[in-house]
Amino acid sequence: MIAMVADIAYRMARLNPHLGPEVTRKTPGIVLIDELDLHLHPKWQRSVVNALKRTFPRVQFVATTHSPFIIQSLQPGELIHLGHEQISEYADQSIEDIAEDVMGVRMPQKSQRYIQMMDVATEYYKLLDEGKSARTDEELKIIKDRLDELLIPYSNNPAYQAYLKLHRAATGL
Repeated sequence: MIAMVADIAYRMARLNPHLGPEVTRKTPGIVLIDELDLHLHPKWQRSVVNALKRTFPRVQFVATTHSPFIIQSLQPGELIHLGHEQISEYADQSIEDIAEDVMGVRMPQKSQRYIQMMDVATEYYKLLDEGKSARTDEELKIIKDRLDELLIPYSNNPAYQAYLKLHRAATGL
């Protein structure tokens, strides 16, 4: 970040030496930054946009990001979300709301593994219900095989497996 800011200031000074010490405040321009959040701690991500605007007030910054922290720091009209309709307010939204509503992250407050386990449990219980009404041995075998497959990724979590297997035993499958 320091190198980028120094580079912008250096180029301004080279192009506009007549502005002297006012060069960073008086030079207009457009700066493109790909992945503004790259390698920045979330605390810095929250403040980098405003710091750049304060340091270079006549520069328009066009930046890409995948950071809800940066999006949260934007003022109305400062975000262009390609391929989606414009949403005007981000500054007062939570990181979770931004991640879910703007960035399409399902349940950002939960880990991907937790979400997968919940999805597996949901499918598992649906299959248990289907197994109760299976008409043929072939249908029952397909359901039992799928129940076994659903547990494989969670072999390192014996409590989770035991819980699901207990429910399976209670249904007679």
